[in-house]
Amino acid sequence: MKPNNNHTLLPIMAFLSVNQDNYAKKTGWIIAIALMLCLPSIFSGLFADDYSQALLSQRWFDDTAPALIEQADTATLANLFTFVTTESLRSEQLIQHGLLPWWTVPEFSMVFFRPLAELTHLFDYGVLKNPVLMHLHSLLWYALLLLVLSQVFKQLLPLHLSVLALLFFAVDSTHAFTVAWLANRNAIMALLFSLCALKALDDYVKEGRLRQLAGLVVSVVLAFLSAEAGIAVGIFLLAYCVSYASKNKSLKCCILPMLAAFIVFLAWLYFYHFNGFGASGNKAYYADPMAEPYYYFQTLPQRFLLAISMLFNLLPLHHAPIFLDASTYIGGVFLVLVTAYIVKRQQSYLTFSAIIVGLSILPVASAEMQERNLLFASIGSSIILADIISCLYIYICGEKSPQLLFSKTKRYAALLFLWLIVVFHVALSALLFLPLSYAPALMAQPAKKTVAVLNQSVLFEKAAVSSPFSTQLIFTVGMPLFSSAYIMSMQAYFLADSPAEYKPLSRVFMNLSSNPKAKFVWLEAKEGFSYSFAVKADDALFSGADTLLRDVRINPFQLNDVVKLSFGELSIEQLDDAGAVLSIRVDIRQSTKMPINKGDIGLYIWKNKPVALLEEQI
Repeated sequence: MKPNNNHTLLPIMAFLSVNQDNYAKKTGWIIAIALMLCLPSIFSGLFADDYSQALLSQRWFDDTAPALIEQADTATLANLFTFVTTESLRSEQLIQHGLLPWWTVPEFSMVFFRPLAELTHLFDYGVLKNPVLMHLHSLLWYALLLLVLSQVFKQLLPLHLSVLALLFFAVDSTHAFTVAWLANRNAIMALLFSLCALKALDDYVKEGRLRQLAGLVVSVVLAFLSAEAGIAVGIFLLAYCVSYASKNKSLKCCILPMLAAFIVFLAWLYFYHFNGFGASGNKAYYADPMAEPYYYFQTLPQRFLLAISMLFNLLPLHHAPIFLDASTYIGGVFLVLVTAYIVKRQQSYLTFSAIIVGLSILPVASAEMQERNLLFASIGSSIILADIISCLYIYICGEKSPQLLFSKTKRYAALLFLWLIVVFHVALSALLFLPLSYAPALMAQPAKKTVAVLNQSVLFEKAAVSSPFSTQLIFTVGMPLFSSAYIMSMQAYFLADSPAEYKPLSRVFMNLSSNPKAKFVWLEAKEGFSYSFAVKADDALFSGADTLLRDVRINPFQLNDVVKLSFGELSIEQLDDAGAVLSIRVDIRQSTKMPINKGDIGLYIWKNKPVALLEEQI
């Protein structure tokens, strides 16, 4: 593109003025910038699932190390992605260690097959052992992803667009949490190998060498071994065949590669379902399109439009629940505008991008829409945004038309729109990338403070307690699900200086309500039980994000429903008209193996500022 005299467009010109000589340099700078934006993640430490994966990895290296809970018998390496199963004993243990709330749907199962990702985490916790090194390990995978993406863009896009599209992808702040959370590395790996397969397909169509076909098959296998998200490799290959191969009369060259990829998919699918992998049993968390087609298609329009809004919207309204509907409507507007733009442009790479965006959203629409699940779709949106910028630039810098007010107005409007995209999708997104890269550390702080408080009070043998360690029952009130769910694994991680010093954690740590206004009331013990108490609130004991594991509108409770526990039982005492739980009763049974005194029952009140001590011993 020829230079222009509009100094306000010089930054755009720097990326659009690309040739074969400076391409590598410019993409190298973009990758370097992307990695610099990720630097805060190096110090973000462990978060949520990372702690349980650390403990499980210790047990994989030393099978004498006690487990936090009994592990399921699954066809995985170390159960690092075995989260929830339908086994009643294991679910009971998960609930009593705070890893699941008591209101979880009993039929819920969430077990994933990600052996390649597991190997990388076993390397982290068994060899590297230092969280800083673990995050550098993740950054290495992300750097490889960006490097391969730059080559794919170079092969499939006009040269100037390839650099601009890479820039949009590299500074997309929605990727920050994916990079910063160690347990999310599987998504980066799956996308990396999907892109490798796409590059191999393009090479094979152009050159027809068997080693390129073999590279495609290997890449497809590695994508599926990395994560379920590897299914997007089929979307990428299909998008290529429809958009490129069908138009240059090389579609027949795609038959063999697509057939090979499809055979790999069928083998993976058979193994996956035969061994019971996947998420099921809880529509509020995950609606399987095959098992729950009605609910999936019922929620698809809203989730699809919300995803479009997240990808193209200049204002991230979806972060505020009160603007969720507005964000969805904006997504509908953008869907119409972007579709019209792509149809009018009639470019193969835009058709390719549209297929990637549309089809990549469909699998992730089975759950509540989250930005980190749009990693694959953002490949397509980055290309579309880059092309819009390029067209606006050409229009603004085009030949001057007669000095009519309408013509000037259109150019000023185009200039304004161009800079809105640049400011929001490049500049502000890059700035937002930095704190989001450190988000796991910030989000883990409440749980870490809680652990510090509990470590100083009643939970460990090192503490001065009046009752035997194994008899302690700790109940919490007011703690959000996403804090309580990894308190115990975090405690165990910090307690264990080495596997030899790690001891079984046999106490109970159970979150009874995420409502900070809930109250404890002692009750007369039922026959056959030693102690009984109730937990009550004027409104729901759990609500908001805590309903992901049970939405009472979908899976309602009934009065007197009972949750069986090793130390007794929990029963539903009161529901409101909408089915929300207002009161529960907990009955504790005396055991000869584990005698329980009233002083062994501890209450931790979490006031959304977990800096208080264990405030009350009931």
